[in-house]
Amino acid sequence: MLEVVGQILTVIGSALFMIIFFGLCVFVHELGHFLAARMCGLHVIAFSIGFKKVWSKKINGVEYRIGCIPVGGYVDLPQIDATGEAEDENGNKLPKAAPWKRIVTAFSGPFFNVLFALLLGCVIWIFGLPQSTPKVQEFKVKTVQVDKPEYNAGLRPGDVIYELNGKKINGTWSDFAKDIMLTVGDVVLTVRKPDGSVKKISYQPEVNRQKAPNVNAPYPFFEVVIPVTIVPQEGSAAEKAGLKAGDRILKLNGQEVGLDEFVLQVMAANGRPLLMDYRREDGTTGQVTVHPEKGEGHLCGITFSANGELLVSKLIPGLPAEKVVKPGDRILALNGEELTTTAAFINGVQALGEKPFTVTLQRGGETLTVPLVSVPRNQIGVQFRFLSYPTPFEQLANVLDLTWRSLRSVGAGIGRKLGLDSGYTTLGPQHFSGPVGIGQTLYLSVYKGSLIVGLNLVVLISFSLALFNLLPLPVLDGGHIMLACLEMIFRRPISAKVLQPLTIVFVVILIGFMIFVTIFDIKRLLPVEAEQPGKIIDEQNMEQEEKAKPVEKKEIPQMRAMPDPGKETVK
Repeated sequence: MLEVVGQILTVIGSALFMIIFFGLCVFVHELGHFLAARMCGLHVIAFSIGFKKVWSKKINGVEYRIGCIPVGGYVDLPQIDATGEAEDENGNKLPKAAPWKRIVTAFSGPFFNVLFALLLGCVIWIFGLPQSTPKVQEFKVKTVQVDKPEYNAGLRPGDVIYELNGKKINGTWSDFAKDIMLTVGDVVLTVRKPDGSVKKISYQPEVNRQKAPNVNAPYPFFEVVIPVTIVPQEGSAAEKAGLKAGDRILKLNGQEVGLDEFVLQVMAANGRPLLMDYRREDGTTGQVTVHPEKGEGHLCGITFSANGELLVSKLIPGLPAEKVVKPGDRILALNGEELTTTAAFINGVQALGEKPFTVTLQRGGETLTVPLVSVPRNQIGVQFRFLSYPTPFEQLANVLDLTWRSLRSVGAGIGRKLGLDSGYTTLGPQHFSGPVGIGQTLYLSVYKGSLIVGLNLVVLISFSLALFNLLPLPVLDGGHIMLACLEMIFRRPISAKVLQPLTIVFVVILIGFMIFVTIFDIKRLLPVEAEQPGKIIDEQNMEQEEKAKPVEKKEIPQMRAMPDPGKETVK
């Protein structure tokens, strides 16, 4: 019951965070316009928090409103509009505002967005931003999907990638994957092969409908080894063994491990001590023996294939399934009950605890029923720490860089569809997000992440809102600034006969674009079945895969008979 209540509160809290902060980004923008307009002596008809007025009060000539739709606000500033005569709320003519006043008022909205983002960025700088993986200078390839661009170009498990498109790597796996997706043209990976040789692997990325079927982005078709950096909990087995926050585990029982293997081997320790080689943040190394403790849940030792089928991929050494199950077996039933998903098998094993059970499986053309039992899942009491501490100005620089590369990639995608040679990319305008997509992402950032992750996205939204509004289009703040600058240069305003139709055109374009991205936002909300991955190889089965490849048969040219020089040719 408490879990259900907690889940409901999490959903409500995430939804409130989305509504409040999404609206706050817009409200802060409008507040900048309002304060600048008052400072410049411009006439303000109304300042509204939210839309669709339900309450209002006039103070010092300004009507303050509260709307029932709390997703932002607006300021009614008639003297900013350059397309016609300015009038107040009663229809009285207003004097035309000086160009510099219009520039200050228009610029203040984006400027307040930047200030707001920098302020929130200080919170992220202080507390740290959780990352999905640590920052590294190279990635060791763990698995590669066969017959995909990376594999066909020569990428293999065991390769170490240390450059992407000629630049040294220094970031997380998410950063690396994002850089690949935003690449215009061929992706070039510089790798160090297991034999020490260096090779450049060049390929055109392909849309990956397995990782993110709703997005259709060129996510890599390979996985890498994620380093293990730990934070022991107070009084845990890891702390008792002498491990400290920030330690990076280099080896487990003498073998190099990534995050996935580390977690799996710890859970499957079954009471056996674990020998860990570590490196501290100061560079010192050491070795400790950790004695795992019994945790929640049970394991029988079966891991399934990545495509979600009930096909046994690997068996965890030392656990019961190793004795009776083989890789490649297909699980059909648990205690005689037919199974259709891996989740059903896992939940069934958890429910049985340490009670014996039977598993019906298919091996080749034979159906077998074998006895099994599960053992308690072990734990050592660690969390995995991947934090970064970007300064507010570094966050701004990252947004500027991401914006430029995104626009460049999407622009190249548009050019490609128009038949222009603008560089290969799979991205296009459909990958932009409107209010629906931004709201969904903001909600999920808190629901599946944390408050800090949500604030980081608010920083991104606020910076992006400022940049978007500074575009020199007639209906945006940048357009008002541009028109005021032109008026100052030419000493007269742009003709309303020119501006009015131009403004209408851009309004139609912007509304059409918003409808376009909203359609794709809604499509991404709809459930889409992911494509099943093809054959995946790792270092263990790579040699077998290479041997199994058909040998290309070369046609041997037929030898033509030559006359024997010792014999006379008969004519």
